Amino acid sequence: MEDRVLEVGIEQDFTAIQVQEFLGSLEGKTKEVAISLYSGFTKSEIARMRGIAPASVTYYVKRIAEAYKEYCIA
Repeated sequence: MEDRVLEVGIEQDFTAIQVQEFLGSLEGKTKEVAISLYSGFTKSEIARMRGIAPASVTYYVKRIAEAYKEYCIA
């Protein structure tokens, strides 16, 4: 089973590389929020962890979505 996972990860699945590349294109709080979302935290949890308002997290999520659209076009 482990060999199969490695095979998929190396030969067929470039998701991790694409995620790292996209995250690398972000900066500051936008990047921090994106990493937190990718790690599975909710918006409320991120707001508490980062000491920012939930509305600010929503703002960063919108910026992440816009950046992702630009990333996909490029």
